[in-house]
Amino acid sequence: MKKLYSAVTASVAAVIMWSCGPAEMGFTQEYTLQGLYTVNKATVAPEFSDTFFFVKNIDQYDLKTGDRALLLLHYYYDAYSGKAAQWNINEVLLRIPTYSLSKLADVDTTVYNTPITGLQPLNFFNNFDAMSWVWKDKQNICIKYKGVEEGASFALAVRGVKDGYIELELFVDAQESEKETATLLTFNIADIKDYLSNEDKAQLSDSIKTKIYTKRIKNDTLTDWVIDGNYIVYF
Repeated sequence: MKKLYSAVTASVAAVIMWSCGPAEMGFTQEYTLQGLYTVNKATVAPEFSDTFFFVKNIDQYDLKTGDRALLLLHYYYDAYSGKAAQWNINEVLLRIPTYSLSKLADVDTTVYNTPITGLQPLNFFNNFDAMSWVWKDKQNICIKYKGVEEGASFALAVRGVKDGYIELELFVDAQESEKETATLLTFNIADIKDYLSNEDKAQLSDSIKTKIYTKRIKNDTLTDWVIDGNYIVYF
């Protein structure tokens, strides 16, 4: 993506209206909310939250259970209408694909050899930024690289378990460009045990975190880079 949107940027426009009549009064509330959501049937769940919103018009969009997307939601509530509050999608800003994990031996490093240039913070609520995190069996990482967005491919391979970390290695394959591209990558790690040896599985615990290895280019120098995961992986 050419621009990495803020994940939660609330644009609130609450409207309170009182009627002129002495016996009746009305109250309405309305605002829009932009965020990163995971779809489950007719509901969407915001990142880092166990709540969910029922979206009335979700059938108008090609969204299915498990999809992740940056959405602009619209909220409307009329206290005196007798109807429940309504959430609707105003716009699907960006669809976030979810990739599968790879075996390290299956990654062709002669092809997946585009170095990244750094991480791109994704802004959430209350000025909270995240660059690498695990949530609901998804490893997320916001990277920047000098390459063409169209046709770019990504792989996250499993190295093993060491010193309380599940070690992963990130690979990028993109056509070289002087223009820097930022993107949010999401990988499904629910089946990560299938990529681990019995010895590695024995080291798993509730407090284990992820550590991502990759190649970074800085000041025209290519170096190995290690990114510690921000959030605990629960099995």
